[in-house]
Amino acid sequence: METVKIQSKGILQKRITDLENYQIQLDKLREVEKIVLKSELKDIDTIYKVYDLVIDLCNTRDEINNFRYTEKHYFLIIAALLYSPRIFAGQFLERGKRDVIADVLNLSPSHISNSLRSVCSWYKFYKDFQTSLDYLYSEILSRIDLYGLK
Repeated sequence: METVKIQSKGILQKRITDLENYQIQLDKLREVEKIVLKSELKDIDTIYKVYDLVIDLCNTRDEINNFRYTEKHYFLIIAALLYSPRIFAGQFLERGKRDVIADVLNLSPSHISNSLRSVCSWYKFYKDFQTSLDYLYSEILSRIDLYGLK
């Protein structure tokens, strides 16, 4: 008769320890998620002011490429970053945000969803768009602090 080697830690005990460790790691990840996916702006009414800032900066700053991309493209990604950054983690816009962004841009909500997918990929693939958007985003954040919009 074959004997089974008894491990210093039983199979069940190892399984329970693995599950406990998993839960600890999951809890830590949820804490990080709260920080990383936190919206810069909560009050959706400030979105109109953000739109005005984007339009103003796009029209007055040479650092922003307006030849290939419109103010609407820039605003779309800025609004998503400020009000619902979780979209960049593969999640949906927070409830109600898409409709407000659609209203600001005078587009349909489905057009917003489709355009966001495109614009997000532009940021990854087009260096000129990335450079312009990085500059614009930092300027917008600076003005949000300046005007006390948080």
